[in-house]
Amino acid sequence: QPRMAGTSLRFRITRFRLWLREQVVETKGFERTILCLILLNCAVLATEHPGMNETLRQVLVIIESVFVGLYALEMVVKVMAFGLVPYAREPWNVLDATITIVGVVDLVWSSVA
Repeated sequence: QPRMAGTSLRFRITRFRLWLREQVVETKGFERTILCLILLNCAVLATEHPGMNETLRQVLVIIESVFVGLYALEMVVKVMAFGLVPYAREPWNVLDATITIVGVVDLVWSSVA
């Protein structure tokens, strides 16, 4: 019976990953949402300028932290949907993951320093 329980769990995980891939990650809505996040992030980055006041700088840091969190969530969802190796075989995913990891490291480093 333990073998059947493991098989059942594996089946449910596979079914969940398939659902996540087909109903979330591979949808136009998901792609458009991520594209909108990228465009909004660019707009936020464009508001930075020399001599800006401290309040604006702090607001931008918070907003940028939210973007990093959302990109990390996107990465985790895609890894869950495709699996790590298939995810890493796609060059755009490798680029996204690299940028996201650098963003997370920068966020952690900034909060520690």
